[in-house]
Amino acid sequence: MTIYVDASMAADIRAAVKECSERGLCKAAQWAADLLLTIPEAKRKARLSITETTFSTSTPAKNTGNAKTSFMETPPMKPQVRHPHAASLRSLPPELLQHELQLEALEEDEIAMARAWMDTREYNRIAPALRNCRSSKARFLEVYSRFAHNSSPTELRELLRLICDAADPWLLFLKGLFLKHLGRREEAAESAILSIAGFLWNWSAWELLRSCVSDSEQMSALIQLLPVPENHPLTQMFHIKTMSDLQLASDHEMTLAAKLLEPNCFPRNDFLYGLRGCIMYNSHDMGAAVVEFERMLELDPWHIEYVDVYSFALHVNEGTRKLSRLSREYLLLNKDRPEVACFVGNYYSVRSYHIDAIKYFKRAADLDPTYDTALTLMGHEYIEMKNAQAAITAYRRTLNIRRDDHRAWYGLGQAYELLSMHDNALHYFLHATSIVPYDMRMWQAAGHCYEVLGRIRQAIECYKRSLISANPCEISVKLNLARLYYKLGEDMEATSFHRRIIEISQAEQRDITEYAKSCIEVAAYQMLVPDGDLNLAREYLSSVAASNSEDVARATTMLKKMIRYRLSPEPALNKGAGA
Repeated sequence: MTIYVDASMAADIRAAVKECSERGLCKAAQWAADLLLTIPEAKRKARLSITETTFSTSTPAKNTGNAKTSFMETPPMKPQVRHPHAASLRSLPPELLQHELQLEALEEDEIAMARAWMDTREYNRIAPALRNCRSSKARFLEVYSRFAHNSSPTELRELLRLICDAADPWLLFLKGLFLKHLGRREEAAESAILSIAGFLWNWSAWELLRSCVSDSEQMSALIQLLPVPENHPLTQMFHIKTMSDLQLASDHEMTLAAKLLEPNCFPRNDFLYGLRGCIMYNSHDMGAAVVEFERMLELDPWHIEYVDVYSFALHVNEGTRKLSRLSREYLLLNKDRPEVACFVGNYYSVRSYHIDAIKYFKRAADLDPTYDTALTLMGHEYIEMKNAQAAITAYRRTLNIRRDDHRAWYGLGQAYELLSMHDNALHYFLHATSIVPYDMRMWQAAGHCYEVLGRIRQAIECYKRSLISANPCEISVKLNLARLYYKLGEDMEATSFHRRIIEISQAEQRDITEYAKSCIEVAAYQMLVPDGDLNLAREYLSSVAASNSEDVARATTMLKKMIRYRLSPEPALNKGAGA
């Protein structure tokens, strides 16, 4: 599949910069402007014929008419409009289009003043000034400003009532936004799709739709409802972003991003490099994540989106000095961006200055009340300070924003463990495993809770589940499993895990001090059972006895017993330490 951009798509994106900006959707406008500037200059500045040019207005369906063929070498196999109601939003009758343009022209001064007040965040002045305006753009600014000024549930329901029958794509976006805040996720997704069908390049509508997806099954279902084909650049960006946010992205999403960065598409796009960095971070490949984020910053040294995730990768990758330098630089650049406050908070967290870290995470959450990452990190800091109640409050605030944040569920489990409420902790850990079933940390935490509660069989099952996604050379979980099988008196199962530990350690040429105890346990089992492999036992014990392990004395004693009782049909040998 070859994707490329032509002058028609560039014109659509250029129109999106203008239309989003005129409605105060600053992030969407900035995203579109950044995307536009990464289109190859020859295509971006190519002249369009009159029939190809998109008519740039604020009306519902002005920029999607050429979407079917403007980005592909051949038309897509699937029809472009797949949502059952999307077709009705694709175009307006000419007379209605002209009427909307006339209304906007008549209200131009009021709209300009409203935009100025929005820029200075004087939201309470906007609605009164636009009360008598009739254009869709003025109505959007009026409703949006009221939402920005007061987003209480009562106000949201009132605003929703005002636009419940809207057909304008911008008002449909607001409708979806309000529904999402009221917890009506499926209806919000419906409105977001209809908004996208009417105006394709409003990235805020795509972000809204992303926030309505909580798992890969929902993602697959929504893809089929989108008003553009699956191989459209926007569909692919939405797919990559959603899977990254859900921490389900894989090499497939990395490949999709690489295709979008090819010379015929959006080369040198820092947003896409940032997404690739997030994917590598969520895959726990911190070195690769740092590389992708630094490519992002090479293209734009002051790129702010995703710098919080970059700071997490630096944290794990021991980039403390770089964290310190970048914290100072970003504070000077824009101290009022929540990502910057989070970046600085993470720097203080690395230094174990928990109070300072909490201050900056709280500032990030105050700057953006929907910034769930800052609240989760605040909870982590409270856990470090052993303040379980404050941590619980922070994590619950996260879940009010995003129910599928496994870090918050895991954090709640940790908080209740601090309170010795292990039944409660187990509930939260198990919920975290349902969100990220291949994260070994969640299963290990659940296993530990089961163990404390005396439910050894369930603990064993959890530890085994954690091994599915663990490094094959991981040995700590195998040690736990061996220990628990000894508790159940199942020595053969316990010994099998010690055998695996020895095999892994020898294959990696580890020092015998790291697996001496496993050697002792396997030797003890072979000396105990009928027809045990005494040669294997002697080999392991001799290796331990010749080392500087703390188990040298025990290995030497067991070797002497082997010599003393080697001719006895039933040697009176004791069981190993695990017995």
